[in-house]
This record gives sequence, C-alpha cells and structure tokens, in this order.
Amino acid sequence: MRSTFRRPLLGGLSPAAEDEAAEGEAEPEGPDREAADGDRLAPRREALPAAERFLLLSGESLAAPLLAERSTGPQAEVEVVEDLGGLVAHTRMVLVAGVRHLVSDTCLTYIHSLVVARILHVSDLHVGTREDARVAAALVRLAETVRPEVLVASGDLTNRGRRDEHERAHALLESVGVPVVAVPGNHDLPYTFPSRFTAPWREFERVWGTTEPTYSSPALHVVGLNSARPYRHQSGGIRDAQLRSAATRLGEAKPGAYRVVALHHHMIGAPWRAARKRPVSRRNHVLGELVTAGADLIVAGHIHQAAVSERHEFEVVDGDARAVVVSIAPGLGQPRPRRVGEARGLQVYEIDAGSLTVDTHIWRGDDWAMTARRTFGG
Repeated sequence: MRSTFRRPLLGGLSPAAEDEAAEGEAEPEGPDREAADGDRLAPRREALPAAERFLLLSGESLAAPLLAERSTGPQAEVEVVEDLGGLVAHTRMVLVAGVRHLVSDTCLTYIHSLVVARILHVSDLHVGTREDARVAAALVRLAETVRPEVLVASGDLTNRGRRDEHERAHALLESVGVPVVAVPGNHDLPYTFPSRFTAPWREFERVWGTTEPTYSSPALHVVGLNSARPYRHQSGGIRDAQLRSAATRLGEAKPGAYRVVALHHHMIGAPWRAARKRPVSRRNHVLGELVTAGADLIVAGHIHQAAVSERHEFEVVDGDARAVVVSIAPGLGQPRPRRVGEARGLQVYEIDAGSLTVDTHIWRGDDWAMTARRTFGG
C-alpha cells in the first residue's frame, strides 16, 4: 500500500537507527527515490531491525510526540509506505521527512491533514449529579491522542453553582493538561437567595478568575462570553457592551490566527426536540456582530445535543458574505440519563490551512468513540 500526502514536518520523533545515520545523505529524486524507499523497507513478515521492533512494540507511544509538534518551516512528506497489518493489526509504516516510523491507524488519522491547531470542546459537565470517573479518565486519554492546543468548556460546569462543585469541575478540566477557556452557564449560578443576585459569579470567578476569558497564540485566538443571566434560567443573552468588547478582543488576534468565540447558549436549533432550551436572545443580532468582528467559529452548549452548521446553510446572505461555523457540543455530563434527546459527547476541531474539520465523539459506556466527521471549506 502506498499513498503520499504533502504535510508539515512533524518533530519530536525517534528515527530508526539506520535512518538516523543517513539523515545527512542526499535523497534521490523521483522513481529513484521510490526505489530507494523500497530498498530500506524490511519485506513483509521478515524480521525487522531491532530499533524498528522496539518502535513496533511501543507504537502507541509515538502518538504523543507525533501529535505534539508541528513545524513552522517548509512542508515535508508524510508517506504511508507499507501496511503492516500482517504483522500487527491496524499498524502502518510511514515516512516523515524521509525517516521511517511505525504508527497505529488512530495516530495516522490525526497526521493526515495539514493541521494548524486542534481544540477540544466540552460542555454541560453538571458536576454534582451523576459523575463517572471513567468519563474523566477517558477524556484525559483522548486528549493525549488528539493533543489539543486548548480545551474550551462552554458552561454548566456545575449543577447548582456550589463551591465544592466548582472546585471539582475545575480539577477535572485542569487534569486534561492543556490551557482551559471556561465560560459559565445557567447552572453555574448559585441557586440560593440572595447570592444569586448579589454575588452571582463569586464562586465561578474564585476558580477561573473571570467569566469572559481570552486565550491567544499564533494559531488560535479564543474569546469567551458570558451569556448566563441571574434573572433567567434557561434563556440567556449577550449585551451590546459585551459585543463591543468581543469585537475589540477579536481584533487583538495575532495575524492569521483562527478566531473562536465561546458562550453557553446556542445559536442554532437542536437536531432533536429541546423545547425548554432557549437559544441566546437576539441571536441574529449577536451572530451578525460576531461575524463582523471576525469570528471564524462560534461554539456553545446548553442543549446536550451535537449540532454543527455553516452560516450560509441557515441564513439567507449574499454568497460573498463571511463564512462562520456554529457548533454545539453534546453534554459531557448526563444529569438526566433517562431523558430522551440528551446525548453524552464532545467535539474536536481541527483547523488546517483552508478548512475546519469537526469530529463528534460520543460516550460508548467505557470510552469515547467518533460518530461523525464534518469538514467545512477547503
């Protein structure tokens, strides 16, 4: 099996010994190079060199360095040169910049795109209800495979806004080991009087510092907005002053950075019935202002269902109008397991040079499994 992809150079890999020694040698071009590549491969079912036997046995350990780094330099070739399924199931030998490595199909899935950045998006944890330690452990494992740059948590981190719930939610999200952008949802407000109105964000801000955080890097710029309101329960809103602030913050993105806005209340309808889950107030106005401000992706939660759409799919706008993808993550928690229409899942976003890929993962009882992939642009 041979298929070639032009991809960015991936750093942090341990090459096989024979390739390491030959790194400084000139590579032949065209057919001669293909022949040379073939000469370096051990024939199927023949014993591999010791260094490659080690890589084969520890193939999964390559996932972390393979996914952790990306090059800012010129593109290099990532080439699948042999299917090693006859030796170990679901394993491929790949060439990265002319050096051989053995990786699993899972790992290969995440290197077959020119990925600029990845975002892990969770919502509606509802810590304080039915918590499952397996869900948290599997979230950490998924992050180790996906290697997101940032974790976005779009509200309802707790169930009743209590101090101990906020502390446990904070510990769970921080355990993933990447920067966290967290915004509050309607369940993160205290359910007691008068603190719901006199100090609505005290416990949230005690662990997160702010209800409207910003994360910025050369690849990503994420702006959090607080759509929850003490005097409302299911519905929420974004004030004009917040929109002006969001426009200023989005304008501070580094050149070329992908701009993301996170809030709790959704902007697009649920794919299944969710009559009591109201979208953000004035959503046409809010969407228009965020698009004008430069948002590329707007993420939310609230409805415990996955939904993803591009602006032109639901809004009558000129074909040249700026595109923006609107996404909702299913609930990470499941406070009402018997309620129909509330899925347990999360979203993974892959941003490359010309497109956005959204992977929806759902909970299968003991681990996360991807159930859908959607690609926009490109």
